[in-house]
Amino acid sequence: MVSLGSISGTEVFGKYNANLCTITIPEFVNMYIPGMMCCENLHNYAQTADCKCPPSGLPTEGYSYTGISYTTYDTCGGGASPGNGSSGSGSGVITTSPHGGGSLPDLLGNPCEKLKQLLNTPTSLPPGAVSIKTALVDLKTKNMATATHEDGYSFFYDPANGQMYAKKVTTYTADNTVEYVRTPNTFGGAHTHMNSLQGIFSHDDIMMENNFFFWFTSVPQGSVDVPIPVHIVVANNEVYALALEDANISAFQQMMYEIYSDEFKRRKFRNNFEADFSNLQNSVTGEWNTDNSILEERFLKFVTSIDNSTKHYNTKVSLYKSNASLTGWDKLSIVKNSNVFEIKKLPCQ
Repeated sequence: MVSLGSISGTEVFGKYNANLCTITIPEFVNMYIPGMMCCENLHNYAQTADCKCPPSGLPTEGYSYTGISYTTYDTCGGGASPGNGSSGSGSGVITTSPHGGGSLPDLLGNPCEKLKQLLNTPTSLPPGAVSIKTALVDLKTKNMATATHEDGYSFFYDPANGQMYAKKVTTYTADNTVEYVRTPNTFGGAHTHMNSLQGIFSHDDIMMENNFFFWFTSVPQGSVDVPIPVHIVVANNEVYALALEDANISAFQQMMYEIYSDEFKRRKFRNNFEADFSNLQNSVTGEWNTDNSILEERFLKFVTSIDNSTKHYNTKVSLYKSNASLTGWDKLSIVKNSNVFEIKKLPCQ
């Protein structure tokens, strides 16, 4: 899981209403309410009434709550001004590009090619930074059986030299999150899921992929040799990535906005996700099923709605998996033959 908040405590998700030089963007404020689970083992995100079990329906642990505020931006150069109680992110001009938040080129390129470039060794690194491949190797070496919190890295792009690199992020044990550093150069991030969590992305991890499109605004106009916004999770000794093909970006962003800008839809999205995975966790020991093929099938059903379930979503996001040596990627897709679902692996050439 990732924190949907930024350093300032707010997050731009990016669907906006444009009016001449101004746009108003919904922002979501993360709050952690101490002392995340209802007694029936479902998250309680906004109201204790979500807990149905007796006697009181109160959460047995803390829970995360995401509230909405709005910030108005001047796209002609005036910056941001908070509205409706928002603290505002104020990170500068936001242009009304097809990708919503910045100056990403209309065509980002083949995700396979971009993911392979992630694993390249930079020619130089700023202080405190490592290559992205080094960061992923580090995350793979963590002892997930004994870990008490997630670990992670933010991914940065230097438009001056075209280099990509990673830096460690702040982690929180109380609500089990990592907080990626938001800058105009942040295009992605990676984090771990220890053995006490499902061995693949969470629901908010899906949304975080959308966030990176709105954070990453440092790309020179007309540039094509830039990284693609990407979100990575390391779990069960596997490395998975979420990325988007050009044709699917707008549909993905529209769906994420529609879900996360509505409290009821947001809670439903999260509860539907957790219901899909809940029977993979032993209710007595708390141990998770670590069969990656099952986890991949559950996740892909949820994000493609290939089974036509009303509780699944055709998000258009794509799932990738690295090889063991972190030298290449496969794109994972799900197909249905009669009533049997099968995971297909397409190597990134």
